[in-house]
Amino acid sequence: MEDSEASNLDGKESIIELKVTYGRERDILRVKNTLQRLPWYKERRYDISLPRGISQNSTQEEIVAVVQTGYREEEYKDFEIFIKDKWKDFSQKFEDLKNIPSLNLRGTYTLILTKYGVGASYDAEKREVTVNIIYRGKEKIMGTIFHEIVHMTI
Repeated sequence: MEDSEASNLDGKESIIELKVTYGRERDILRVKNTLQRLPWYKERRYDISLPRGISQNSTQEEIVAVVQTGYREEEYKDFEIFIKDKWKDFSQKFEDLKNIPSLNLRGTYTLILTKYGVGASYDAEKREVTVNIIYRGKEKIMGTIFHEIVHMTI
């Protein structure tokens, strides 16, 4: 799926449609954004994942080179397949939430998979959830997606 359009999970039976995306460019952007916020993350004692050899002093070229070298699409594809398999049943957990008038649950969200940054984050304006597959692993990823979407509804 390298830097392509987000793939659409078959959402016909799902409460919420989830589009999954990932790619080198997404990872490069995640590293750059993490470095910009690094002092804030450190002050709050967040666990941060950055590529080996990258620091606040790294140049754009260094970031691009290191991310491209460490990028393995099959790692992301494996998570995408896992999430697709679980999503129809898992999305039913949102059924009760859609009936709460004070929550702003939307019909579609984008899930960005990465290996960098904090464990997970969200952008309510764009309706995007970003999950670090290294920190979360398959055993926690569905709960993390739910958690971040709930953040956006409040």
